[in-house]
Amino acid sequence: MERGSVPLWIWMDLSAACNLACRDCYTKHVHTSRLLSTDHFALVLEKLNAAGVTIEKLHLNWRGEPLTNKRFGEFLRIR
Repeated sequence: MERGSVPLWIWMDLSAACNLACRDCYTKHVHTSRLLSTDHFALVLEKLNAAGVTIEKLHLNWRGEPLTNKRFGEFLRIR
Protein backbone atom coordinates (compact mmCIF):
# COMPACT_ATOMS: atom_id res chain seq x y z
CA MET A 1 0.00 0.00 0.00
CA GLU A 2 1.30 3.43 -0.90
CA ARG A 3 1.96 6.02 1.78
CA GLY A 4 -1.10 8.21 2.36
CA SER A 5 -3.45 5.91 0.52
CA VAL A 6 -6.76 4.77 1.95
CA PRO A 7 -7.49 1.02 1.60
CA LEU A 8 -11.11 0.22 0.79
CA TRP A 9 -13.19 -2.84 0.18
CA ILE A 10 -15.50 -1.93 -2.75
CA TRP A 11 -18.76 -3.60 -3.80
CA MET A 12 -20.10 -2.69 -7.25
CA ASP A 13 -23.09 -4.10 -9.08
CA LEU A 14 -22.33 -4.80 -12.73
CA SER A 15 -25.98 -5.78 -13.10
CA ALA A 16 -29.15 -5.24 -11.11
CA ALA A 17 -30.62 -8.34 -12.74
CA CYS A 18 -30.73 -11.75 -11.12
CA ASN A 19 -31.40 -15.06 -12.81
CA LEU A 20 -32.41 -16.79 -9.57
CA ALA A 21 -35.70 -16.78 -7.72
CA CYS A 22 -34.68 -17.25 -4.10
CA ARG A 23 -37.75 -17.28 -1.89
CA ASP A 24 -36.16 -15.31 0.95
CA CYS A 25 -34.11 -12.89 -1.16
CA TYR A 26 -33.80 -9.58 0.68
CA THR A 27 -32.82 -7.67 -2.49
CA LYS A 28 -35.45 -8.83 -5.00
CA HIS A 29 -37.28 -5.49 -4.73
CA VAL A 30 -34.29 -3.79 -6.43
CA HIS A 31 -33.78 -6.29 -9.25
CA THR A 32 -34.12 -4.62 -12.65
CA SER A 33 -32.65 -5.07 -16.10
CA ARG A 34 -30.23 -2.13 -15.58
CA LEU A 35 -26.57 -2.77 -16.34
CA LEU A 36 -23.48 -0.83 -15.34
CA SER A 37 -21.62 0.58 -18.34
CA THR A 38 -17.91 0.00 -18.77
CA ASP A 39 -17.44 3.78 -19.12
CA HIS A 40 -19.05 4.42 -15.73
CA PHE A 41 -17.03 1.61 -14.15
CA ALA A 42 -13.77 3.08 -15.50
CA LEU A 43 -14.77 6.56 -14.31
CA VAL A 44 -15.45 5.34 -10.77
CA LEU A 45 -12.07 3.58 -10.65
CA GLU A 46 -10.33 6.72 -11.97
CA LYS A 47 -12.00 8.91 -9.35
CA LEU A 48 -11.08 6.52 -6.55
CA ASN A 49 -7.48 6.44 -7.75
CA ALA A 50 -7.33 10.25 -8.01
CA ALA A 51 -8.64 10.48 -4.43
CA GLY A 52 -5.76 8.32 -3.19
CA VAL A 53 -7.85 5.21 -2.60
CA THR A 54 -6.24 1.79 -2.77
CA ILE A 55 -8.79 -0.86 -3.63
CA GLU A 56 -8.02 -3.70 -1.25
CA LYS A 57 -10.86 -5.90 -2.53
CA LEU A 58 -13.29 -5.33 -5.38
CA HIS A 59 -16.46 -7.41 -5.40
CA LEU A 60 -18.41 -7.20 -8.64
CA ASN A 61 -21.77 -8.14 -7.23
CA TRP A 62 -24.13 -7.43 -4.40
CA ARG A 63 -27.79 -7.45 -5.43
CA GLY A 64 -27.49 -8.79 -8.96
CA GLU A 65 -25.76 -11.53 -10.90
CA PRO A 66 -22.66 -10.00 -12.54
CA LEU A 67 -22.57 -12.51 -15.39
CA THR A 68 -25.90 -11.22 -16.70
CA ASN A 69 -23.86 -8.22 -17.91
CA LYS A 70 -22.44 -9.45 -21.23
CA ARG A 71 -19.47 -7.06 -20.87
CA PHE A 72 -18.10 -8.95 -17.84
CA GLY A 73 -14.74 -9.65 -19.54
CA GLU A 74 -14.34 -5.95 -20.36
CA PHE A 75 -14.81 -5.04 -16.68
CA LEU A 76 -12.03 -7.45 -15.75
CA ARG A 77 -9.72 -5.95 -18.40
CA ILE A 78 -10.44 -2.42 -17.15
CA ARG A 79 -9.70 -3.40 -13.58
